[in-house]
Amino acid sequence: MPPDNPSRRVDIMDVEDLVGKGLVSLCRCYASQKFPFCDGSHNKHNTANLDNAGPVVVKKDLPADVQAKLLVPAQTSEAELAKKSDKRADNYGIVSNMPPDNPSRRVDLIDSDQLRKLVEEKGVVSLCRCYASKKFPFCDGSHNKHNELTGDNAGPLVIKEFSSEHKNKKIKTEHKEAPNVSDLPTLTMDEVAKHNTEADMWVVIHGKVVDVTKFLPEHPGGVAILKQYAGTVADEGFDGVHNDSVITENLPPECIKGIVEVSKGAVKQEVKRPDIDRCLNLYDFEAVAHHVLKTSSFNYYATASTDEFTKKGNQGIYRRIKLVPRVMVDVSEVNMSTSMLGVPLDFPVYISGAAKCGFAHPEAEVALCRAAHAQGIVQMCPHMSTKTHAEMAEARAAGQTQFLQLYMEKDRTAAKRVVQNADQLGFSAIFLTVDSAGIGKRERDLRSTPGGSAPRSAATARRWADDMTWKDIPWLRSFTKMKIVLKGVQSGADAVLAYQAGVEGIVVSNHGGRNCDTARPSLEVLVEVMQALKAANYDPTRFEVYIDGGIYRGSDVFKALALGATAVGIGRAALFGLAAFGQRGVERTLEILRNELFTVMQMCGKPSVHDIKADSLVGVQEAISAAAWDVANANPTTIQFD
Repeated sequence: MPPDNPSRRVDIMDVEDLVGKGLVSLCRCYASQKFPFCDGSHNKHNTANLDNAGPVVVKKDLPADVQAKLLVPAQTSEAELAKKSDKRADNYGIVSNMPPDNPSRRVDLIDSDQLRKLVEEKGVVSLCRCYASKKFPFCDGSHNKHNELTGDNAGPLVIKEFSSEHKNKKIKTEHKEAPNVSDLPTLTMDEVAKHNTEADMWVVIHGKVVDVTKFLPEHPGGVAILKQYAGTVADEGFDGVHNDSVITENLPPECIKGIVEVSKGAVKQEVKRPDIDRCLNLYDFEAVAHHVLKTSSFNYYATASTDEFTKKGNQGIYRRIKLVPRVMVDVSEVNMSTSMLGVPLDFPVYISGAAKCGFAHPEAEVALCRAAHAQGIVQMCPHMSTKTHAEMAEARAAGQTQFLQLYMEKDRTAAKRVVQNADQLGFSAIFLTVDSAGIGKRERDLRSTPGGSAPRSAATARRWADDMTWKDIPWLRSFTKMKIVLKGVQSGADAVLAYQAGVEGIVVSNHGGRNCDTARPSLEVLVEVMQALKAANYDPTRFEVYIDGGIYRGSDVFKALALGATAVGIGRAALFGLAAFGQRGVERTLEILRNELFTVMQMCGKPSVHDIKADSLVGVQEAISAAAWDVANANPTTIQFD
C-alpha cells in the first residue's frame, strides 16, 4: 500500500508479475527479507512462533485436479489430514490443496493462467494471508476480526492488472479517470436505500452514488464502518479520513453508479459565522468551531481521557503561575524569533500533528501547511492524516520545513516504510509519539461515535506498538538521517534517558490529556524535566525541549519559555481555527498568540525570547503543589434514558 497510507498489511501486485514465470512464491508469514516474495523464512517463523504458515505458490501448468481445488472446498477434512502429520496446525479448519500426504505447512497452489483469468473476470483478486477466510485462499474480510482476536496485523495480497507504466512495481495505486458527472444518471435516495446489504451495497459520497460491494473485504477500516452507511449518505464518515482521490484509486469507474437526486430539504445550509474580527482570543475560535462542526467531529477534537482532568489541568496550571512585570527597560524593539532543530521560527510556536484535520476543513493539513508558512513557523504533519504525506509535501512552499509525527507500529517493516517515504518527501525530522502504548478511553468521543472515531482506537489497537523500547532509537537511526524527537515524555527520568539515547529533543506532552487521565499537567512536568536534565549536565545546544497542552494565551507561551521550553506546540487551537474560518482562521489564531506574546514580553521587560527566564515568574512551586483540578464535578455522565 502507499507508504503514507499504511493502514494494514495489504500489498498490491500486478498480475503480470506473477504469471508466465514458471513459479512464484508469495510470503504469508511476513518474515521474508524479500517480502512480498517468499524466501523460506516461514520455516524459522513457524518454529519460533508455533505458527504453521506457508507461501502462496503461483505455478504454471498445474494439473486440472489441483486447479479445481482452488475454487471448490476440499473434501478431505482437516482432522483427517492432521492424522497424517503431527506438525499440522488447525488454521481455522482451512484445508490446503497440497497433496494430503504432505500437509506439513500451509502452502496453496494456484495456476498462473487461472489467476490471470480470475483477475480479468473480477478486476481484483484478494488472497487471504490470515487463514481465517471462509473463502480461503481468497479474502473475505475476516482479517479484521482475526487481527482483533489475535493481535495480528494481517491483510490480503491484492492482485490487479496495472497499466504498462506501472509494470514491475510491487506497491502502486491506480489513478483512474473519474466518469464525467454529466454522463451519470440521476438517482433517488429511495433507490440508493435498496442497496444496503453486504452482497449489494451502495453509499453516497459527495453527491455521487458509489457501489462498494466488491471493495468491502479490502476496506482498511473493516466492513463494519462501511455497513453503517449502507444505502445512505457516507460523507460524515468519509470526510476527515479520506479525500476524493481514494475512490478513483481503489474502485473502477463502473462503480460510480450515478449522482443522487437532492431534495430541497436536503440542501446543506451554510452555517452562519461571526465576522472573523470579532474573534479576539482562542476561546472565541473554539466557540465558533463548536457551532459549525458536527457534534461528533467537535467531540473527537475536544475529547480527552475518562474524566478529562489532565486536559483541564494542562490549562489550569498556567493560570496559577503569576508574572513579574519589569519597568524602565527598552522594549521598543521586541525580537520573538528563535529556531527549532535549526529551523528559523518567527516566534516560538509550531503546529503540532493531529489526526482527522479533514473534519475541520476540506483542505485539512494542506491549509495548516500554508498557514504555518504565512506565519513563519513549522508544521508537524500527522502520521494519521486526511491528506496524504505526499500532498502535504507538495503544499510546502520554497524553503519551508515540515516535520512528521510518527506512531510506531508493531510491524516495524511498515513503520520503516513510512519513515523512508518521509525521507524521500523531504521531511526534516521525525517526532516519534511515545505516550501511546495503550489507547485512551475518550468518553466524549465514544458518546458520539460508538466504538470511537479515533484512528488509534480499540478496533485498531493491535496495529500499534506496545513493545517499543529504547532499542528502537538506534534502529531508526540505521535507515534515516532525519532528526528524531520523542513526543510525549512525562518525567524527568525519561527526559534524561532520551538525552542519553542521542535523540535531538523531546516534547513534554500528555497527548492533550487524551490517553492517561490524572497524569500531571505538561507545565508541571516541564519543571521536573529541566531540573533533571541540568542535573545530568545536558548540552542544550544538541538537545531541545518543547511542550504542548493547554496553550490558550500568549502569556502561556511566555511561561513555558521561562521554564525552559524552546518552543510551544498547538494542536486543538489550530484545528478550531481551521474549522471556524479555514486557513485564515489558523493564521488569525497564530497572530493572536504572537501579539499577546509580544505584549507580555514588553510588560515583563524582555526584548528577546532568549531573555525570558524563570525570574519573570512567581508561584511555580505553589502552582505545582496546589490541586491540579477541581474534583467536585467528578464522575460526569451524559447518559440518556428512553
